[in-house]
Amino acid sequence: MKHVRIYQNYLPKVEENLRVALQKRFSSFPLYGVSGQTKQALDNELDNFWRPLIKSELSKVELDQHQLDNEEELARVSWACIGEVQSILGFRYH
Repeated sequence: MKHVRIYQNYLPKVEENLRVALQKRFSSFPLYGVSGQTKQALDNELDNFWRPLIKSELSKVELDQHQLDNEEELARVSWACIGEVQSILGFRYH
């Protein structure tokens, strides 16, 4: 549940950052394009600006996720369900 809480706490920040970026990028105006070229322009916008931005925002939460995945936490979680995790996966922690 700790991983879920990290995402729950961080995703509102991602939403706000994206909302601000949208407002700056489009200034609350609709996107106009040349007939026949609008889809390509939108695809380029998504591929070259928005996907990298979203990936960058989500990578920030991954740092917190990796800090959570230390040896002590992995050992604690591996003993969940009275050792069933170890039995299924075939490994043991100290």
